[in-house]
Amino acid sequence: MRKICSLSLIFFSFFSFFNSAFAQLLMNESFDAFATGSLSGKGTWVNINGSTLVINVASASPITGCTGGSGNYVQPGTASALTTERLSYPTTNFLASTSQVFYLSFLLNLSSAGSDVNAHIISIGNDFGGTSYEFTRFHVQQSGAGFNVGISEGNGTGLGGNSGGGINWGTTVLNLNQTYHIVLRYDYANGGGANADVIRAWVNPGITAGSEPVIAAAETVIAAGTRGNDILFDGDNIRNVYLNYKNTNSPVYKIDVIKYARGATSAASWSNLSISGNCAALPLNWLAAEARLNYQLQPLISWKVDELNVHYYVIERSLNGVDFASEGTIASKGNGIHEYFYTDDNNVSGTAFYRIKQVDIDGNYTFSTVLFFRNLAGDALRLYPNPAKQMASLQIADHRLMYTTAHLYDINGRVLKQIMLTQMTTSINMQPYPAGTYFVKLQNGKCISLVKE
Repeated sequence: MRKICSLSLIFFSFFSFFNSAFAQLLMNESFDAFATGSLSGKGTWVNINGSTLVINVASASPITGCTGGSGNYVQPGTASALTTERLSYPTTNFLASTSQVFYLSFLLNLSSAGSDVNAHIISIGNDFGGTSYEFTRFHVQQSGAGFNVGISEGNGTGLGGNSGGGINWGTTVLNLNQTYHIVLRYDYANGGGANADVIRAWVNPGITAGSEPVIAAAETVIAAGTRGNDILFDGDNIRNVYLNYKNTNSPVYKIDVIKYARGATSAASWSNLSISGNCAALPLNWLAAEARLNYQLQPLISWKVDELNVHYYVIERSLNGVDFASEGTIASKGNGIHEYFYTDDNNVSGTAFYRIKQVDIDGNYTFSTVLFFRNLAGDALRLYPNPAKQMASLQIADHRLMYTTAHLYDINGRVLKQIMLTQMTTSINMQPYPAGTYFVKLQNGKCISLVKE
């Protein structure tokens, strides 16, 4: 279904290079020059669709990546109306009269994929006749505990847009709350006829300064000849970068360091994008990760990955979710899909946090999502029945108390009996003792009262 959004654009004075193939860096936005709050009206960002602003500048939890970051970023606010909200960054205009290649690069940290896959996050498009047409859209969708990325061709006349299979999805399952370097490439072929244009998307494409992403390594592609029309019509124009938030079912994201460039060739466009850092390729796909209690009441960390050039894994633990320390390492099993298990020999009572640090063969590393672990049994100590008439049972949950000695005290503090704990549940014979109150004290200092009837 074709979707066209009416809007009012605020135009700024720019030098327009119509009919030019000269390579340009059209946008280099880190948001650091802006105060927190509404993005609309800051720099050349304008709210062009609806009166409810939903894109804000924030600084509380910065994201970082190979292209920069660590300062301000943008994220959706709260949408009070179920209508598409859009902010644009008017860049130097390009009239579609010569073939061009466009690169769009940004850092993405997704906390929720939302349920509306049509609610794309970022796009490039035009300002044609006061109506916004988009020619490259970036989408996400939930996939298990993570998400996939996708691209669509946009909402111009005759285009598939988001509906009817119009989104091409990648297969890699990415982690929520992890920062990725996303690169989009749009090849416009002037005069190439229907289906001549191509869109590609990469996730952590594995690049060095000056080197383009490898075509074969693209996460997903809309190839020439797979749609009913050219994506950008000859004689149309490309001007804007759009940040989008459609409704309350839209993805919740952080975006930083947006770079946008064009050139007569892909090499010229990429060179002008000026990616200064070395961006490592995505070394593996996290398929699953879990922290649970094993039969010995120890934390068991397990994960399943589709790995490439991974050297080893470091298992890290934290008691507060912020300060992590290494607990152990496991060597990689090699390229392919593998499952790993790690047992933390330290019995954890209450709450702990785990994460897995993946280190690849050239020293680059990434982290898994943080795994929350709670051992309610670690603090459990039961003495039953209580009151007891003849026999009582002492049940422990901490395996470290195995083969230690507990003591039975009377109310005056005299030791009446030593109790060797050789099982998780131990029987205590109370028959020899008169009615009254008694205490059982464990080697770890914990004490529990017992009433004899």
